[in-house]
Amino acid sequence: MINRLSAGERRLLLLALVVLGPLFLFRVVVFPLLDLKSSYQSKALGLTEKINQTHRLGQELVARQRATPTVPEGINGRINRVLRNLGVLDRASLASQNAEGGVQSLLVQLDGLTLYEATQVIYQIEHLRPSVQIEHLDLQVSFQNSKRLKLNLVVSGG
Repeated sequence: MINRLSAGERRLLLLALVVLGPLFLFRVVVFPLLDLKSSYQSKALGLTEKINQTHRLGQELVARQRATPTVPEGINGRINRVLRNLGVLDRASLASQNAEGGVQSLLVQLDGLTLYEATQVIYQIEHLRPSVQIEHLDLQVSFQNSKRLKLNLVVSGG
């Protein structure tokens, strides 16, 4: 087909290819890459702004923590926090007891626990900081549901 064209037509076709070829390559290859680059730059700018905002909030938090005096949390509050985090606080009964030497003592009764929940409660209480001592532990099958457990603990700590 190209052989049937005259020499002038071939030169004109070659000139068109030389002029339009790079324009086509720019349109197909370079412009999408430039769009992608600008998209990544805007994302990077947004992430940089989020990092700066997180840094500012961190500094504000540190300043507020320095300004606020910390009161040590009692044993009741620490046990409540553990039970709330594990989602068993609604099945718990807590009673404070006075122990000798000014040490706080707390009776914790939980009913309707699965074996996993019971082990998690014991584990979390044992690993509290400042430490809490489990003085007494009683684990029984629940009266209301034989597939559930009843856990009684006496814990003490400062």
